[in-house]
Amino acid sequence: SSSWAYVAAMSAVRTLVKPGRLSNGIVLGLGLMFLSSVCLWALGSLYTYVVVSKGKKMGGVAMLFDKAFPMAKHKWEYNLMHVLLLAILIAMMSMTQAEVKHEPKAKLK
Repeated sequence: SSSWAYVAAMSAVRTLVKPGRLSNGIVLGLGLMFLSSVCLWALGSLYTYVVVSKGKKMGGVAMLFDKAFPMAKHKWEYNLMHVLLLAILIAMMSMTQAEVKHEPKAKLK
């Protein structure tokens, strides 16, 4: 009787998780991590350019960047946690966009 319970549990798991889609999920996750790391790198380069390199010439813009992103010693730093959090944020925002896109037109009016 315990083998039947195991078979029933495994069939429930198979309907919840499709093993064939595992590669799609891995590629999407790695792509999102790459996208978020590139975004953080670009924002860091912009921060370094505006605040550190051209801080005196830019004036108010440099002060705005410095207040918006307060970094210790004006050094932009991020780690894997920041990359993962931004990837999760991008994924969640993408899912809500798809939700809105598929709503019926009668509901929107």
